[in-house]
Amino acid sequence: SLDDSTLVHDWASKPEVVAAGEATFLTNCTACHGADLSATMTVGANKIPLPGLPLTDHQWKFGGKPMQIFKLINEGSPPESTGHNGAKMQVWGQTLSPKQIAEVTAYLIAKVPEDFKEIPAK
Repeated sequence: SLDDSTLVHDWASKPEVVAAGEATFLTNCTACHGADLSATMTVGANKIPLPGLPLTDHQWKFGGKPMQIFKLINEGSPPESTGHNGAKMQVWGQTLSPKQIAEVTAYLIAKVPEDFKEIPAK
């Protein structure tokens, strides 16, 4: 049973959970969001935009609460989304387990903790 507080104060505080989330992210998410979460790829001296949204700019387009991020990863871009750079996020719940999605969410929380500091502990 997950909720915002559990993801922030439990899952994202455990190095082994964050490491598992990072591994899943690097395998599945970097093509769109970049290894550094910037949604760019450096080629020579140029930064090339990738299809995904940056995840370190503090702009959570579809909701910035941990469970909203979990839902977005699980269900993909909402139907009303027009996509970004011509792409919509796929439904990762068809490929990743709920545990893996929670680990990726915990990894994102650990990478940008300032975006989640207002989530109270239980």
